[in-house]
Amino acid sequence: MSAEGLRPLPMTPQEMLARIPAFTVYAGALITDPYDGLLLLRSVYTGKGWQLPGGLADHGEDPLTTALREVEEETGLVLTPDLPILTVEFMPAGTDWPRPKIGIVFDGGQLSLAELARIRLNPDEHNHFEVRSLDGWKRDLTLQRHRRIAAALMARHSGTQLVLTNERPSGGSPHR
Repeated sequence: MSAEGLRPLPMTPQEMLARIPAFTVYAGALITDPYDGLLLLRSVYTGKGWQLPGGLADHGEDPLTTALREVEEETGLVLTPDLPILTVEFMPAGTDWPRPKIGIVFDGGQLSLAELARIRLNPDEHNHFEVRSLDGWKRDLTLQRHRRIAAALMARHSGTQLVLTNERPSGGSPHR
């Protein structure tokens, strides 16, 4: 032990990394029209359905950069780079994905009808987009996805940030 009472870590960083979980990180943006209608994209991949614009982070990429890149790649929209966080989500590993996921949904803002009309989908990923009310999406979303999107919309309206665990909000703090 050193004179300051500090000691080295009990294992190397490599040993520590072997003991802790690896996560997949994704990020997306909640984008609405002037009437609070939600923009969702229909995935061309089996079982993915309707989703917010967004996707998986590339190696070394921070979540905001991921969200901005994915929104532009998927829709052609270029959002301002100062998006506030609405929700941080934790999803445990499952049969559909072998690693736990951490997801961040940013507030992509409210777009005019003219801006939404300029959307150009990447046909390799999505084949359709629609803007509907939260209730209007209920029949086409899983209950879990609907709850996650509802939580992001609630965070926007209340000016808070929510942490979602197993799709349930757990606390909130004002936007910073």
